[in-house]
Amino acid sequence: MTTLARYRSTGILIDTNILLLLIVGSYKRELVGRHKRTIPFLPRDYDLLVRLVGGFDKILTTHAIMCEVSNLASQIADPDRTGILATLRAFVGAVQEHTISSIDACECESFLKIGITDSGILELAKTDIPVLTDDGVLANFIQASGATAFNFHHLRQLDEG
Repeated sequence: MTTLARYRSTGILIDTNILLLLIVGSYKRELVGRHKRTIPFLPRDYDLLVRLVGGFDKILTTHAIMCEVSNLASQIADPDRTGILATLRAFVGAVQEHTISSIDACECESFLKIGITDSGILELAKTDIPVLTDDGVLANFIQASGATAFNFHHLRQLDEG
């Protein structure tokens, strides 16, 4: 995980599912694994994520990621829905949002394979912004482009090991 440390001042772009894990866990740690969109994760994954994110001076995102997180976060009944969205609202003010226009993302060679959000992430990764994702396909695209991606599933295994 020392490779992560070299990007401390650059910050890290967090992909949708991992950012949702951070938001849900920040709202209510015990809800991780119970929210239908965080079922693949355990509360200890949230703890790992908090430790990882704490090693960066800033968290980066895109408008497309935030829209996806908002939509996925809403897939739970109140009062948790309202609590999670309030946590997301507070979080938005603490992150640095990068803009990749939809037209630019759609013009990427990768668009037809990975879609608009991930194409935007790939383009940002090419500007020396590391990406934290649980999407193996996206991580492979980023790494094949010569950019840096960290697969959260691999980091989980290292943390357990």
